[in-house]
Amino acid sequence: MNKGPLSLSVVMVLIFSHSGSAGAQPDASPVETYQVNATVSDVAKKTFREIGSGTVTYSPGGQSPFTIRLQGTVRHPERKSEEYVFNVQLKYSLEGKNLRLIKNSSTYNRLAMEYKDRVESLAGFVYLARFRRVPAPGEDPSREYRLMHMGGPGYTLTYRSREQGDVELSVREGDERHGSFLLEPTSGSGGNRIKRFKVHAGKLTFDFIAQ
Repeated sequence: MNKGPLSLSVVMVLIFSHSGSAGAQPDASPVETYQVNATVSDVAKKTFREIGSGTVTYSPGGQSPFTIRLQGTVRHPERKSEEYVFNVQLKYSLEGKNLRLIKNSSTYNRLAMEYKDRVESLAGFVYLARFRRVPAPGEDPSREYRLMHMGGPGYTLTYRSREQGDVELSVREGDERHGSFLLEPTSGSGGNRIKRFKVHAGKLTFDFIAQ
């Protein structure tokens, strides 16, 4: 199967509800809009800009566990008739360092199945990036989590402060980076602002830039 770049129409909706175990909760349900770019690292690095847009919606305030929904259609830039269609619905509980999948109602078309594991391995960490407190100076900058439904692989979330005051967060399984976030930390109950985040899938990287 040709694993060329994907592009064009992207619609992404994440709905979260969670209790206080992941950190402070906002008073309202923020809706965030992202411009989507993509980079393909092959013989020559190619960047596709403004290939689509996405929205992220959080609905905290409910009891644990939290529920995540992602829906989207992605078209191949060269073979216009090929579509990657996914409807991801995941329900998690957070038990200490363990993310445990309670229910998976996700559906994918044949082409999108190629990215199923990567999407589902990163989805729960979007909530943690958005709402979990950034480590204070002097604290351990890393956090360890396990995805129990995927055989319990260990993931490391590492925070790194930047000169501009932002914080870079990387999500790794061993030496492999699954995703990264650029955060603007806040001290209130609204969680961190995600300025951009990247999803790494082999030679393909999706870059979601907040608008």
